[in-house]
Formats: sequence, C-alpha cells, structure tokens
Amino acid sequence: MKKQKQTFSPNRIIPCNPKAYDLAKAVAKYPYIEWRQNCKPDIGSTIYIYFGLHGGQQLRYEFYVMETDFFTPTIDDSDCVLKPEGSCEPGHRLMRLKLVREIPAGKVTLQDMLDHGLSKYPQNQVRVPHDLQEFIDAVLH
Repeated sequence: MKKQKQTFSPNRIIPCNPKAYDLAKAVAKYPYIEWRQNCKPDIGSTIYIYFGLHGGQQLRYEFYVMETDFFTPTIDDSDCVLKPEGSCEPGHRLMRLKLVREIPAGKVTLQDMLDHGLSKYPQNQVRVPHDLQEFIDAVLH
C-alpha cells in the first residue's frame, strides 16, 4: 500500500529556549517581537512557539506574522536575552510577530504533536502538518 503524502498548513512551529530568552517578558513589554527568520512564512500566517526540554515540551505562544525579510530591528529586547544564544546576531533576516495568545501549559504537548503528524520534535522552524493544525484548532478554539 502506497503511503499518502503529508500536506502542510502555511503555519510554522519555532523552538525557543526559555533559559536563553525571556519570551514572557518580551510579550509583556513590547507590542510585537522580532524573531530570527530561517524560513519564509506568509504574512498573516501563524507562528507557534515551542518550548523544548527546559519549558515542558509544548506549544506556549501563538503569533500572527506581521512582516518578514527585514534586517534592522526596531525594538531593543536585549533585556530579555538571558544567554548569548538567545540573541539574534546582526545581519540575519528577521520577522515581526504580534502575540495572539499565550497557550495554557499542557494544552498542546510534544506527544500531541507527534500523535498528529509532526515527525520529530522541532529543533528548527518547521511547517505544521494539516492534521496537527486541525488538532491545534480544536484544542484552542
């Protein structure tokens, strides 16, 4: 039997190490955040922030993509950087993200994501499979 090809939503999951960057502080302090862009998200799509081992292995934030492909930050969030690997080096492409919601702890875990189409834990920016997007929508809405 032939395996069916997986389809993806335009949305992305991006990992964040809460020991390297204080995202809670950033979203409380700034009207938007600027994040290093390693992919080409669509303006208007959704970015989910995933906290890995140090953050409970779960989705924690949902953002709306406001702008992509710029290089000069407009906010100074250096007070949110906890370790050097939490900062974005000059010259990298950035995207501007507006907070939609904080996702309650335990609502969408790594195991939930693996059970609904994600092939492995997100180490980099990854596209969201349609099956997983349907699960996220059902849980959050």
